[in-house]
Amino acid sequence: MANLRFSPGLLSSIRDFGSSLTEAPASRANTLTGAGVQPASLGGMLARNVGGLMGRDMRTPQEKLSQALAQVDPNSPDAEEQQLAALVEFGSPTQQVQAVQRLTAQRKEREAKSEEERQLDGYNSIATLARTESTAPDFLSKVSKIAKDLRLDPVKVNELIKSNAKGIKTETVADGTELVRINDDGSTTLLHTNKKDPTPKEIAANQKGVAQAESAEALKTFLPLYRLSENQKNALSKNIDAGTIKTTDQLFKNIGKYDSRALTISEATIGELSKYQKQVADAGIASDSAGSLINRIEKLEDLGAGAPATVEETLNTVFGTRDAASEARTAFNKTVNEGLIAGLPPGVASDKDIELLQRGFPPESAGRQEMLNYLAAYKRTLDSARKYNSFKAQYISNNNTIQNLERDATRYRTSSRDASIAITGIISGASGKTSYNSAQPIELQQAQRIEALVENFNSVLSESLGSEYTSDFVTPNMLDSIRGNPEIEKYYSQAFRRNYLSN
Repeated sequence: MANLRFSPGLLSSIRDFGSSLTEAPASRANTLTGAGVQPASLGGMLARNVGGLMGRDMRTPQEKLSQALAQVDPNSPDAEEQQLAALVEFGSPTQQVQAVQRLTAQRKEREAKSEEERQLDGYNSIATLARTESTAPDFLSKVSKIAKDLRLDPVKVNELIKSNAKGIKTETVADGTELVRINDDGSTTLLHTNKKDPTPKEIAANQKGVAQAESAEALKTFLPLYRLSENQKNALSKNIDAGTIKTTDQLFKNIGKYDSRALTISEATIGELSKYQKQVADAGIASDSAGSLINRIEKLEDLGAGAPATVEETLNTVFGTRDAASEARTAFNKTVNEGLIAGLPPGVASDKDIELLQRGFPPESAGRQEMLNYLAAYKRTLDSARKYNSFKAQYISNNNTIQNLERDATRYRTSSRDASIAITGIISGASGKTSYNSAQPIELQQAQRIEALVENFNSVLSESLGSEYTSDFVTPNMLDSIRGNPEIEKYYSQAFRRNYLSN
């Protein structure tokens, strides 16, 4: 960012240029109306006078800039920041962009220094503790807390303990990312973990591995649908994991060796099945990536004052480079505009989430929380897409045909939406009502009604899929208001909690 630094000479030239537009000193100018500043023309004078009478500032941007810069004391410690702020407010578009970039660079430099200073204090604190409190029972607990809170380097922490404490054995493992205590019996106790951020190559390899695992799991979901012994299922599963069976077509041919029903499915139907299975896997991978990104962004709060405030800063911090951040932004928008989300029919996902996503990824100037809201909506919608396409794939597998698929898929999403709305209404509308049996807690009656709704939903699915299912296709938003709240969950039956509320 060095090329964005405004030299004193440049700022002085800008200030002198602005001053040449006026004949009165800036100190005599009225900052609201511009009174005391000589306009450059008769028209300008008339506009200035009218503006003054109406309480409006009719100065030109150049006049405003020159006067703002003239009021800056060049000897002030924050003179450059004041000058940059004036350029942001009154400068030309080019000057504004350059000034914003320089201010952003300055803030990042300060924050980086601040983090380094906090970490240095942490290392000093650990060294002091090692010299004065190494015999205390909670010594290592204090060290672990300091190291975790400040994300200290385990190798440096280990060196400080070894050089300043006696009678305590520690070592770093896992390529220097973990600090452990060596116990008297030779076992180890983990004290601190500070994993290194993965490289772009490692991230790409991990995503490929996740994609392969998702595809394998999708293929395995077909195995219980056919007459297969445990040995046959295990053999097919091993071939799937080994990559010997990679496609739906290959899988059905192999299943057909044991159950001839798998061979009755047509090539065209297998093609449709493969399409929906791929969409299930793609939605799962994208959802997991979004969830991982949300977690990484939320962890940035650990930086305290150094936490990025805008979308641009956050993406660059998380992804490391502007190019990587740009690629991530493009990938999100592509998924929304061309991929899984664009192909969802009405009723599969939340209307509010879809509306938010269609606005596009938050602009660079947006706040960090706005990006988190977007990512949460993105993940919820992908989860809905995964469920919807999983229903379609399961339907084809069960019926060996795509006949009536769209009809029953419509029934599925309609039933899902109706159940979601009904559950939300029960949870939000029960308080204040007195029509329930006063001998029983209202929460219990709510739970019983919701259980009945979900069971009814599953009975509709059973008609469509031709077999019995429990929690496979209950959409995430159905039970979000319940899940994770022990005070609500306790009123549900044990089977319901196991099938629907367990994560």
